[in-house]
Amino acid sequence: MVESQVTGRLCAMENLQLYREIKKKNLILNNRKPFSREAAGIISELDFTEWIYSVFKFRGESLSLFQIGEILKGEISYNLSLSQHVLINNLKDVISYLKEAASFGNEGDLRLSNKIFQVLTGHQESRFRNDNPVIVELSHNPPHPQNIKEQLAILFNWLITQNKADNPIETACLFHHRFIEIYPYEEENESVALCLLYYLIMKEGYPPFEILITENEYNNMLSSYFKEGSIESFYNRILKSLLARLEIIISLTERY
Repeated sequence: MVESQVTGRLCAMENLQLYREIKKKNLILNNRKPFSREAAGIISELDFTEWIYSVFKFRGESLSLFQIGEILKGEISYNLSLSQHVLINNLKDVISYLKEAASFGNEGDLRLSNKIFQVLTGHQESRFRNDNPVIVELSHNPPHPQNIKEQLAILFNWLITQNKADNPIETACLFHHRFIEIYPYEEENESVALCLLYYLIMKEGYPPFEILITENEYNNMLSSYFKEGSIESFYNRILKSLLARLEIIISLTERY
């Protein structure tokens, strides 16, 4: 018990240091804006490819950044299925939509979540699940379908109260886990949750980034949250992933 408490305090201290470093590096980048045309083009390409790459990774599909980049340019990869091509282009549309929403200051709500689902899947309306499955890979049984709308309302109301919190990245991580806990849609719940995570971080002025977590680690972190309620390990990886991306952008803006 004592060892666990010490580990938790050390992790919290590391996360605080990482968050402070992220804020410092983001301030450096903000002071360099506007970026050169060359740097801005490379950064924009990274925004799309790394976001899409992370979504596919957590779906258990191993696409390369190069393959994603080629499809985003309109090429066809004969090593990928038609459904993968469609999802990449749908994700491209989602990211473009969310970038615009962030520029208008949308705080994030159920309408935004439903829009992500619709663009991702090609459905004309949101489709909440009507069964009560056990999510085997997460060792989790989500709420009964009759409670989905109420649970989502509670979650998005909570998000509104947290938008003025000191640490929006931590809030985004906790929101992501709580959204997965509800598992509202009939499909693509993890993908919608990841897009919302990115959005909540992006609207605070941070760039999208590759999430440096494997699929197994991701599932284990979620399972641990459902059992113990802690997001520290996931939050830690998100901070490290974002910090790595900021360091790349700093390097790019020094070179171009």
